[in-house]
Amino acid sequence: MIRALHDYVLANESAPLDEDELIKRASALVPASRTTAGTGLIVAVAGGPRRAVLRPAELEADDLRRFLMAEALTGDDAVLSTSAGTRVELSGDTLQLVQDNGTGLVSLDEAGSVVVVQPAVDDHRTPMGLPSVVEEDVTERITRAIRFCARVLAHVDGAQRLSHVVPVAALRGAGYLPWRTRAEQQRSPNAATLSTRGVDRIVVELSPPVRRRTALRHNTQQLAEDFTVRLRREVIQ
Repeated sequence: MIRALHDYVLANESAPLDEDELIKRASALVPASRTTAGTGLIVAVAGGPRRAVLRPAELEADDLRRFLMAEALTGDDAVLSTSAGTRVELSGDTLQLVQDNGTGLVSLDEAGSVVVVQPAVDDHRTPMGLPSVVEEDVTERITRAIRFCARVLAHVDGAQRLSHVVPVAALRGAGYLPWRTRAEQQRSPNAATLSTRGVDRIVVELSPPVRRRTALRHNTQQLAEDFTVRLRREVIQ
């Protein structure tokens, strides 16, 4: 009871939660286009009520960069590859860790918004087969990304001033590829039905899109599974 009252006070000490604004802000976090030939599986999380969670000096602090690098590369829910070089960039109010020109990416801004980009397809897994979006891989990577986002939010906003979140998921540069299960890929690695949509960017949200922030930790698997289903429906429709 005391914790619930504490969370309520923190959430309402600034502007009230504007759900429509939060939904639009989450969708806007997904990059509009790709700059590389690779595919991207994107998870973005925006928090509200909207407020500055990090001061500009905090965003530039070395300890924050070290935390992000450690969690992104070697943490329990690492989302970047240790075999690729990682570039740290600061653009406006956003801190980014970039690999392979954006094929792998983590970004965090002063409002506490987090974006994770991972490859949607691992071409090296089936060098002699047809590249495909593998459903189980999608679920696993979304799960990992959601947990990573929860870890980052816990670090930068331990007081939970951001009480609600809107997570979104997206595919970039993979809308023309076959969508298959691991079993289907193993049975027939060189033959598959290509998607007829050929859409370069697919963005999905959940219903309802606005969730309590605790859902990122307590309902991670369900969120990832539902995102995977929605992405599949968009690819194969």
